[in-house]
Amino acid sequence: MSVYFLQHGASGPVKVGYSKRPEKRIATIATSCPDPIVVLAVIDGSHALEQRIHRAFRAHRYRGEWLRPTDEVISFVTLCASASSAEIERRLADMEGAARENLADLDASGQAFAAIFRLGVCAYVKKHGAGTLSHHSGIARRRIRAIIDGAEASITELAAFANAAPEIVHAAAIAVRDNLPELEAARDTLDELIRRRVQRA
Repeated sequence: MSVYFLQHGASGPVKVGYSKRPEKRIATIATSCPDPIVVLAVIDGSHALEQRIHRAFRAHRYRGEWLRPTDEVISFVTLCASASSAEIERRLADMEGAARENLADLDASGQAFAAIFRLGVCAYVKKHGAGTLSHHSGIARRRIRAIIDGAEASITELAAFANAAPEIVHAAAIAVRDNLPELEAARDTLDELIRRRVQRA
């Protein structure tokens, strides 16, 4: 069982695949491509390893099992061609850890954004009433009240509010400008995310 890395031509996309008989699979792929296929590396590995590699390079996906030949992709393939399975495992674990951190950052920034946006919803409802927002957004009045009281709003609900009443976005911006105390936690979260990004760079 092997994981193989092929490149379409000298600088084309890179295919990451898995096969029990890699030589036969590579020959089949080569006959179906008009340009030469370059074998970059073949390593011992399972289908699970191939899937982990695809997940790690999801942002570099070109089409199907093919990846764009970015510096990160080529660097990883070069490592695979010469490194031990333990080194490959360490690199993948590092990449997966970084991906988890990025997801945590996105979640925290989303929560901070929702806290800011909630202030805009509150200001709009105070001025126009929950019924008006419900009528224009299609979100039930009871749900609007729950969001105002701190329930987490979905992206779909936030988009419905913004489309129904752009004034909500303006009200949220004013709340930020006025530096309301309710925003301190959200602002602190965003400041921490920015600090961590700068440290990683």
